[in-house]
Amino acid sequence: MAKARGWSVHWYDRDRVLGNEDIEAVLRSMRRSIGPPWQAKHELAAAAALAFARRRA
Repeated sequence: MAKARGWSVHWYDRDRVLGNEDIEAVLRSMRRSIGPPWQAKHELAAAAALAFARRRA
């Protein structure tokens, strides 16, 4: 459906977003600094944003 609308679709492996860095530690740090309400959907969006940023670098 996204491709039919002309949107880019990119797949990523959440556990390999940061290469050798610990994604859980990065997300935990983000969760602490942002604070509530931090939900699973926010974590997913953060991991996707990190994957996209890394791909563009």
